[in-house]
Formats: sequence, structure tokens, C-alpha cells
Amino acid sequence: MTELLLVRHGESTYNAERRWAGWENLTPLTALGEAEAQSVADRLLAEDGIAALYASPLLRAWQTAQIISKTLGLDPVRRDALREVNVGRIGGLTMDEFAAQFPDDYQRWQERSNSGFTWPGGEKRREFFLRAGRAVEQIAVEHPDEKVVVVCHGGVIRATLVYFLPEQCSEWWTYRVHTGSLTRLQVTSNGNQLLALNEYDPPQP
Repeated sequence: MTELLLVRHGESTYNAERRWAGWENLTPLTALGEAEAQSVADRLLAEDGIAALYASPLLRAWQTAQIISKTLGLDPVRRDALREVNVGRIGGLTMDEFAAQFPDDYQRWQERSNSGFTWPGGEKRREFFLRAGRAVEQIAVEHPDEKVVVVCHGGVIRATLVYFLPEQCSEWWTYRVHTGSLTRLQVTSNGNQLLALNEYDPPQP
């Protein structure tokens, strides 16, 4: 049995501005995002026996992992495949700008069950889900019978749930994953179980 503690990064500047963030690496954490990262780090400190800390290399996730690293005393391990979906030319746009500049793509994006949707200049939805799910699966394989923290992105967490729990979590777009939240997934040879979704402790003022 492996327990995966999936952490979404703290609020980034693009999150605060309600802009699409994919592989853009110039979106650091806001002050709130740093506080959210510390809040989830404090929650993780109460966990027993965390064996390793993995993280997406994108700035917003890596900064979150660094804050968690200082609290837990674990060095973060970079995994490129944990990056958020590559939204291509949509990166940096607001939702209104996306709809205005790419109306056909916007309409196809809204068809959430369309696994063949491809971001303009970016990834295909189906390929992203496989890439993210396999990345987390590899971490689980490397840590049998251990508890592991994975700092990544909202899209990656939803993709992971679909990958490990395809029947239970097929409607991935309905799951809210707050910045700085914690989702718990248990992986075993006899089946997988979602232990908690979107645990979030608001930072104390």
C-alpha cells in the first residue's frame, strides 16, 4: 500500500489575476500562496512517516515544495512529468480573452468529456491525463508501503484521480481543488481508494 499526499501549489500571481497558467514559469506565489504553502506544510508535519517529497519543476509548485521541504526536512525531488497541462497559446489569458481570441477552441474546451480536445499550440487532453497519471503511478511504484508527498497542480490532481479511479472519478471537472489543498489517495494491488479530497486549512492571519 502506498499513500499519496497530493498537494496543489499555493496561490500564484496568475491564480490571483484569474489567468490561465500552463507551462508558464513566471508565475510565482503570492503572499497568500506562501501562507497556503506553509499551512499545508504544517498539516503534513503532523503526518507519521512521510518518506519522500516530489514536485513539479514549475515555479509555483517548486516554491511550494521548498516551503514544505523546510518544514519536513525532506529535499524535493523534481519530476518534469508532474507539470500542469500545456495550454499553449492560452497561457496568460483570462477566460474572457480565451473565449474572444479562440472561440472555436473555447467551445470545444467546454465539452469536458471530449478527451480529444487539444489546446491551441499545447497538449491533447487525453495525452495530458495519461502523462500525469503515469508520473504519479511511477512514484507509487518507487515507494511501496510508504507515504509520499507530491506537490503539483490542480489539473494533475484531477488527472491522477481519473487515472487511478476511472469509474468513481470520471467527471473530473466537478472536483474543486483549492490552491494549497491536500488530496489523499491510497494505492494498493487490490484497488485504489480516495481517502480525502481538497482538504484545505485557510492560513491564519
